[in-house]
Amino acid sequence: VGLLITVLPDAHEILLIVIAWFLVLLVETLVAAGIGGNISVGIASVNLDLVRGDGHISIKKFLDGFRGSVENFILGFMCTLQITLWSLLFVVPGIYVALSYALVYHVKNDHPEYTWRDCLDESERLMTGNRWRYFKLNLSFIGWTLVGTLAFAGIGELWAVAYQQTSIAVFYEQVKAEKD
Repeated sequence: VGLLITVLPDAHEILLIVIAWFLVLLVETLVAAGIGGNISVGIASVNLDLVRGDGHISIKKFLDGFRGSVENFILGFMCTLQITLWSLLFVVPGIYVALSYALVYHVKNDHPEYTWRDCLDESERLMTGNRWRYFKLNLSFIGWTLVGTLAFAGIGELWAVAYQQTSIAVFYEQVKAEKD
């Protein structure tokens, strides 16, 4: 019994372990979000070229997301941070902010000179009055996602995601034309 008591950590040690794990997960998530910013700008670039009639997809175009890698990293990091912080407040404000920032990577692709704050503001401007349309657009892909996940052990999801991302690029072009 004496050995068991000395092996178990006290409440102070448990709290430190929990805080350390939380910080590690937070940093890991935010770094992944930052790298995701570069990747997301590249995906937006490919899809916007496809929608605008460029006609071909290349790895070089996808890698354009890493062209302004520091700015795109900061954009992904700040976008994720703001959505996370609003989500911690309540779920509904988090969803609202996530919908507001849905087009930030498309905006960054069209305006590489914009700062992360400019991209968030422009996405918010474009989404004003269009959040419900965007939400319904994404809901329409639930069936495709389920079928894609079941088809060929999830390989079909690649087509469903590509279809969804291209549809979002079309949505961006329509909203941009309406707002300009």
